[in-house]
Amino acid sequence: MPSMVRHSLQTMLSVGYYRNIYSPPDSSTSFIQDYSRDGRLLQTLQLGTGRRVLYKYTKQARLSEILYDTTQVTLTYEESSGVIKTIHLMHDGFICTIRYRQTGLL
Repeated sequence: MPSMVRHSLQTMLSVGYYRNIYSPPDSSTSFIQDYSRDGRLLQTLQLGTGRRVLYKYTKQARLSEILYDTTQVTLTYEESSGVIKTIHLMHDGFICTIRYRQTGLL
Protein backbone atom coordinates (compact mmCIF):
# COMPACT_ATOMS: atom_id res chain seq x y z
CA MET A 1 0.00 0.00 0.00
CA PRO A 2 1.23 3.56 -0.58
CA SER A 3 1.12 4.29 3.16
CA MET A 4 3.46 1.32 3.75
CA VAL A 5 0.82 -0.36 5.93
CA ARG A 6 0.95 -4.11 5.58
CA HIS A 7 -2.12 -6.13 4.62
CA SER A 8 -1.88 -9.90 4.53
CA LEU A 9 -3.83 -12.16 2.18
CA GLN A 10 -3.25 -15.91 2.01
CA THR A 11 -4.91 -18.59 -0.04
CA MET A 12 -4.83 -22.21 1.07
CA LEU A 13 -6.04 -25.16 -0.99
CA SER A 14 -7.66 -28.08 0.82
CA VAL A 15 -9.70 -31.13 -0.09
CA GLY A 16 -12.92 -29.90 -1.71
CA TYR A 17 -12.49 -26.19 -0.97
CA TYR A 18 -10.03 -23.32 -0.81
CA ARG A 19 -9.63 -20.73 1.91
CA ASN A 20 -8.76 -17.04 1.70
CA ILE A 21 -7.43 -15.44 4.89
CA TYR A 22 -7.24 -11.66 5.14
CA SER A 23 -5.49 -9.93 8.04
CA PRO A 24 -5.94 -6.13 8.12
CA PRO A 25 -3.18 -3.94 9.52
CA ASP A 26 -3.10 -3.13 13.25
CA SER A 27 -5.88 -5.60 14.04
CA SER A 28 -6.10 -8.85 15.93
CA THR A 29 -9.07 -9.89 13.77
CA SER A 30 -8.69 -11.96 10.61
CA PHE A 31 -11.35 -12.71 8.03
CA ILE A 32 -11.61 -16.17 6.50
CA GLN A 33 -13.68 -17.10 3.47
CA ASP A 34 -14.05 -20.68 2.28
CA TYR A 35 -15.01 -21.37 -1.34
CA SER A 36 -15.98 -24.57 -3.11
CA ARG A 37 -13.86 -25.74 -6.02
CA ASP A 38 -16.40 -24.24 -8.43
CA GLY A 39 -16.22 -20.81 -6.76
CA ARG A 40 -19.30 -20.82 -4.50
CA LEU A 41 -18.83 -19.04 -1.16
CA LEU A 42 -19.34 -21.60 1.63
CA GLN A 43 -18.66 -19.61 4.79
CA THR A 44 -17.21 -16.40 6.16
CA LEU A 45 -15.52 -16.33 9.57
CA GLN A 46 -14.39 -13.30 11.54
CA LEU A 47 -11.75 -14.47 13.97
CA GLY A 48 -11.62 -12.48 17.17
CA THR A 49 -15.38 -11.94 17.29
CA GLY A 50 -16.45 -15.50 16.56
CA ARG A 51 -18.97 -14.38 13.94
CA ARG A 52 -19.73 -16.85 11.17
CA VAL A 53 -21.93 -16.79 8.08
CA LEU A 54 -22.81 -20.06 6.31
CA TYR A 55 -24.04 -20.30 2.73
CA LYS A 56 -25.93 -23.31 1.33
CA TYR A 57 -26.80 -24.05 -2.29
CA THR A 58 -29.26 -26.14 -4.29
CA LYS A 59 -28.18 -28.95 -6.59
CA GLN A 60 -28.39 -26.39 -9.41
CA ALA A 61 -25.77 -24.26 -7.56
CA ARG A 62 -28.28 -21.54 -6.62
CA LEU A 63 -27.99 -19.89 -3.21
CA SER A 64 -30.68 -21.46 -1.01
CA GLU A 65 -29.86 -20.47 2.57
CA ILE A 66 -27.78 -18.01 4.58
CA LEU A 67 -27.23 -18.56 8.30
CA TYR A 68 -25.63 -15.97 10.57
CA ASP A 69 -25.91 -15.39 14.31
CA THR A 70 -29.56 -16.17 15.07
CA THR A 71 -30.76 -15.24 11.59
CA GLN A 72 -31.80 -17.60 8.80
CA VAL A 73 -32.53 -16.42 5.26
CA THR A 74 -34.05 -18.95 2.84
CA LEU A 75 -34.43 -18.42 -0.89
CA THR A 76 -36.66 -20.37 -3.26
CA TYR A 77 -36.69 -20.28 -7.04
CA GLU A 78 -39.17 -20.85 -9.86
CA GLU A 79 -38.37 -24.27 -11.30
CA SER A 80 -39.04 -23.38 -14.92
CA SER A 81 -37.24 -20.02 -15.13
CA GLY A 82 -34.81 -20.14 -12.21
CA VAL A 83 -35.73 -16.65 -10.95
CA ILE A 84 -36.18 -16.00 -7.24
CA LYS A 85 -39.69 -16.84 -6.00
CA THR A 86 -39.43 -16.08 -2.25
CA ILE A 87 -37.01 -14.79 0.34
CA HIS A 88 -37.87 -15.84 3.89
CA LEU A 89 -36.09 -14.27 6.89
CA MET A 90 -36.33 -15.47 10.49
CA HIS A 91 -34.58 -13.71 13.39
CA ASP A 92 -35.39 -14.08 17.12
CA GLY A 93 -39.10 -14.66 16.54
CA PHE A 94 -39.35 -12.07 13.74
CA ILE A 95 -40.45 -13.52 10.40
CA CYS A 96 -40.53 -11.70 7.08
CA THR A 97 -41.34 -13.21 3.69
CA ILE A 98 -40.98 -11.46 0.36
CA ARG A 99 -42.71 -13.08 -2.60
CA TYR A 100 -41.76 -12.21 -6.14
CA ARG A 101 -44.05 -12.62 -9.11
CA GLN A 102 -42.80 -12.68 -12.65
CA THR A 103 -44.75 -10.63 -15.16
CA GLY A 104 -43.99 -10.66 -18.84
CA LEU A 105 -41.30 -12.56 -20.68
CA LEU A 106 -37.83 -13.38 -19.46
